Amino acid sequence: MSSLVLRLNSWLMNRCSSTQWMIDRQRIQQKPYQGLRPRTLMARDLCLHFSLSLDKIPAGKRGLALQQQLLLLSPFTEPGHYVGWQGGRAQLWLWDQAALRERLPACDRYSIVPDSALSLAQPLADGERLISGLHGCEW
Repeated sequence: MSSLVLRLNSWLMNRCSSTQWMIDRQRIQQKPYQGLRPRTLMARDLCLHFSLSLDKIPAGKRGLALQQQLLLLSPFTEPGHYVGWQGGRAQLWLWDQAALRERLPACDRYSIVPDSALSLAQPLADGERLISGLHGCEW
């Protein structure tokens, strides 16, 4: 029975893979990844990261408060952003969307994820986390 499960899993992984563009300062690589939708994976060094505590703001108004913070924090005329919520805390990544569009014109059609945002699913250990990205690790 386990061989059937392994074959089924392998078949699903082969059928459910999409294209991923990995972008860093020097190059853009196109590789498959195990997901249903194509995406752009952006290197951490192309992003600004902010950890914002919005605990004191009612949950229904946090999205609007985050949009206001995005306007205040972004040095870019056309910012792109990604948000990961952890309770009342927003992990916010910002990047220059216009510069990204010059390098990869199709980027507006796909979701853009900073590589360090992939680690949000892992639990924190005493408020710390080791994040593996496209170019090494960060603590």
